[in-house]
Amino acid sequence: MLVLGAGPCAHAQGWAAGPVMGLGALTVAGLLLALALHPCRPRSVVPLAWRPPPAGLRVARG
Repeated sequence: MLVLGAGPCAHAQGWAAGPVMGLGALTVAGLLLALALHPCRPRSVVPLAWRPPPAGLRVARG
């Protein structure tokens, strides 16, 4: 999936910045999910897990 995600990122921003911005977005999404895995709020993780893919597609489409 990382390899397939590099194409839209590179198409949107160019090969110089696209993959870097794509990996940065994945890092931010991963941090949000990791920080949401708090033991007091385990049910809040599932909605957060479904938000990054559509948001990434909206950003890639510009």
